[in-house]
Amino acid sequence: MKPLALTSDTQEESRVTLVMVDGGWFLRQATLAVTGRCDIPRERIKADIDALVRLLIQQSQEITGLPVPAIYWYDAARDDRPPTPEHEALAAHPLVELRLGKLRHQGGSWVQKRVDTLIARDMMVAAMSGVVGQIALVSGDEDLVVPTETVQADGVTVRMLVPEYPEVESQGVFLSGAVSDVHALPAGPLSKAISVPGVATSLIARRGVARVLAATA
Repeated sequence: MKPLALTSDTQEESRVTLVMVDGGWFLRQATLAVTGRCDIPRERIKADIDALVRLLIQQSQEITGLPVPAIYWYDAARDDRPPTPEHEALAAHPLVELRLGKLRHQGGSWVQKRVDTLIARDMMVAAMSGVVGQIALVSGDEDLVVPTETVQADGVTVRMLVPEYPEVESQGVFLSGAVSDVHALPAGPLSKAISVPGVATSLIARRGVARVLAATA
C-alpha cells in the first residue's frame, strides 16, 4: 500500500477515506444497473476509467465526509497475456493503485484468485496506519466479512457501496450485514461511464430506481 503522509496520532478530522474496489464484481454489478442484463461478458464492457474514478471519489466523500487520497482497485489477470487496455488505464491513473490477483483456468473456465486476500490485507494495513478513518468498500464478497468486522473493531468505519438496482439488498447480503451501512451508486451517472456496444441503457439507468419502482407499484 502506498504510504500516506500522516502519522498515527492524526486527529479524526484529519483522517481520510480509502476506496477499495473489487473491479470484477463492480463492473458486473454496474453493467447490470446500466443495462438490466447480467449475461454480458467482461470483454464487451466498455469502462471510462476516469469517469468511474471521479464518481467513486465524489460519492465516497459525500458519504463519509472525509477526503479520498486514493482508490485501490483489485482485479485479476492472466500471466500468459499482456495487460488489458482497462488495466493499463487503471495503472496509469494518478489516483488509482492497481492490485492484481491471478486468473486460473479451472473447471473449463477462468477463475479469479487472491483478490479477496489482497483486499483483506490492505484493509488490515489501513486500520493499523492510524490514518484511515473510513473505508468505502465496493464489493459483495462474503470472504470480506471477517476482515470488515476486524477493522471496525479497531475503529475504522466500513461503508459498502453498490451499484443502484431494485434488488440492491441482495447484493452481498452477508457482507452488507457486517458493514456500518450500505449506499447505492446511482445508475444514471454510472451509465455515463459504463456502456456495452449494441446494448441499450435500461429504464432504471435513465429514470432511477425510485421512479421505476413507483411506476410499477
